[in-house]
Amino acid sequence: LVYMWLVDRRVFHDWRLILKALLLLIIPLALYLLIPLRAPHTPYLELPLTQDRTLLLYENSLANFFRFVLGGPFGGSVDLSVDLGQRVAMAGGFLLNEIGWAGIILALAGVGCLAYARKWALLALLGLAYLASVAFNLVYTIGDIYVLFIPSYLLLILWMAIGAGCLVIPLLSRPTVAALLVVLFFTLPLWTAASQYPDADQSWNRQARTHWEAILAEPLPPDAVLVSNDRNDMMPMWYLQYVDEIRTDLLGLFPLITPEYPSLGHVLDLALSTGRPAYLIKEM
Repeated sequence: LVYMWLVDRRVFHDWRLILKALLLLIIPLALYLLIPLRAPHTPYLELPLTQDRTLLLYENSLANFFRFVLGGPFGGSVDLSVDLGQRVAMAGGFLLNEIGWAGIILALAGVGCLAYARKWALLALLGLAYLASVAFNLVYTIGDIYVLFIPSYLLLILWMAIGAGCLVIPLLSRPTVAALLVVLFFTLPLWTAASQYPDADQSWNRQARTHWEAILAEPLPPDAVLVSNDRNDMMPMWYLQYVDEIRTDLLGLFPLITPEYPSLGHVLDLALSTGRPAYLIKEM
């Protein structure tokens, strides 16, 4: 909106154009309709606790649909009281690991070029999008927050490309030097991909499956309840149950499985109230 205001604010008086823009905004959101369409056919959304008690993970209603897509279940992860310095350091570490100092310097050069050329609208479009994305991630306290920084890296890559262009354009009168500089810039992503591929390649990683195969090989009584303090710990067991059909009698619980059970203590109370054998899968 800021970009449109800076480029041509007359757009805001063209209602037909605004309606078309809203339509283009709404169409991709139609993908959310997969949630209510798929919910009735998703077996793990209703977990049997006892013969007459069921834990409903998702209520397939219109009101709950809007609450879900608007982030209601995840609102508790937004914490405005975080140690901002620590979070900024974390974000900086992620950034440095992704593009290195060379990429950061090149991105800053791109920002400087836009400012020098007085491309305020483009600078606002990219800059505000970057700041909004990073600012939200700084106060969103989920474990795998590094994934949500990916959009900000895409914006940085655009700045890097602009910075590279600003450095090459003055050298166009010397084609050989300009070509060598362009090739040098292209080695940056190639070097990053080559150096980080071993960390990104997880094709060998069977740790989660091996861990759960060992747990399920224990003499667990039928219909036991297994409890963890982390949802991610429990997902491999769900995979083994619903895909490989291994120990489908077991029940896995974790905090925030529904909003009514926000902590490990609440989950333990729920597990014990079922009358089924209850086990912790690790020290907590």
